[in-house]
Amino acid sequence: MTQAKRDYYEVLGVSREASPDEIKRAYRKLAVQYHPDRNQEDPDAAEKFKEATEAYKALSDPEQRRIYDAYGHRGLEGSGFTGIHDMEDIFSSFDIFGSVLGDLFGFGGRRGRGGARPSRGSNLRTRVSLSFEESFRGVEKSVAVSWLDDCPTCGGTGAAPDGLVVCEDCKGTGQQVARAGFFTMSAPCSRCGGAGRMVTRRCGECDGGGKTRVKRELKVKIPAGVDTGDRG
Repeated sequence: MTQAKRDYYEVLGVSREASPDEIKRAYRKLAVQYHPDRNQEDPDAAEKFKEATEAYKALSDPEQRRIYDAYGHRGLEGSGFTGIHDMEDIFSSFDIFGSVLGDLFGFGGRRGRGGARPSRGSNLRTRVSLSFEESFRGVEKSVAVSWLDDCPTCGGTGAAPDGLVVCEDCKGTGQQVARAGFFTMSAPCSRCGGAGRMVTRRCGECDGGGKTRVKRELKVKIPAGVDTGDRG
């Protein structure tokens, strides 16, 4: 006979009015408490771990939580919610495991001094004043813009020419590996931040930031019929 599932809110120990942050904190606490590698002598720990993870998987998703609040477990079964079947499901589901593994294995969560990390660019924005005729007919304008780009001296590393060395902790791989029980997990090196290298002397051009401000004057074609507040 299949055992009835416990209420997900009861599993996590939170109320039905709990905020997403409260749900995350409750799950993180349980995940660390019942992680199988911390409870190798307790055969029930793995099941409690999976139960908590399944509850978090449902309640951390706004749409799944709405369905669960309205229809319970049967509602989720009809929505395509798959639950948690094995440990592989757990580690493929959540970013939160970065912090959980940090508690278990002693890494993750800290940024190292391995130089500037890549970041996604954003759109450039500037204000352009137009006369009525220019906005009506369209015009090509010279626009002064500026943005942060990789430092031309250090190439974005933030280090002086002789100020970059291989990280001793990860031997340049940028990863730390921890083995405990049947788990083998890797995470960005806590010393170098995953860069594999350490800055020992900062670049004088960017003061170690890896970025310098670039200023350019660009030709921009403004189409006819634009109005105040329009964006290209």
